[in-house]
Amino acid sequence: MIISEVYNYKNGYVFLMINIYGIPESINIDGLKLILKSEFHITLINVEATSKFINIENAKSIETEILEEFKKFIIEKPLDQYSLFKKFRFVSRDNRKTIIAMANVSNLIDFFDLIGNKYNKTIPYQPTHATLYGLLGKRSIGLLSNQELKRDSKKIVISELEDLKFNRHHK
Repeated sequence: MIISEVYNYKNGYVFLMINIYGIPESINIDGLKLILKSEFHITLINVEATSKFINIENAKSIETEILEEFKKFIIEKPLDQYSLFKKFRFVSRDNRKTIIAMANVSNLIDFFDLIGNKYNKTIPYQPTHATLYGLLGKRSIGLLSNQELKRDSKKIVISELEDLKFNRHHK
C-alpha cells in the first residue's frame, strides 16, 4: 500500500523510499556473491511485529491503529529527512545474507515514543538501515532491535564503496 509519494507499507513494514546510484551490481563477501537490490528504502518500523509486541490478541486492529497514527504523525513531523552512513554491516539469518548501510531518520524516535505512550509500552527502537545487497531470490532481513542487529550482523569494510556518496533523493 502506498501511503504517500515517499512512504510505502508492505509485508508489515513502513518504508521510506530512496534512490541510491552508482554502486556495483554485486559484491563478494565471505565467498558469497550478493546482488544489488532493485529498489531501495529505509525501513522505518515493522508495524506487524510492533503490534504483536503490544498485544498479540488484538494485533490486527493495533496494526491498523499504528498505520493511522503514522499517517497523522508525518503531517506534523515528516520522516523524510535522513542520512545514510558508510557504516556497512553483513547481516546473516537462516539462509539469508544481506549487506546494509546504517541510517538516521530525523523524528523517528518521536514516533516510537508516541506509539509507546499510546499503548503504555516501551517499544524497542528498530535500527534504521537500507539494504543494499542480498542473495539472489532471498528476501531481506528485518531488524527489530539493537540486540538483533548485534546478534545477526557484523561490521564490514567494503573497498568498492569507499568513495560512495549517497544521493539523498526520493523516488
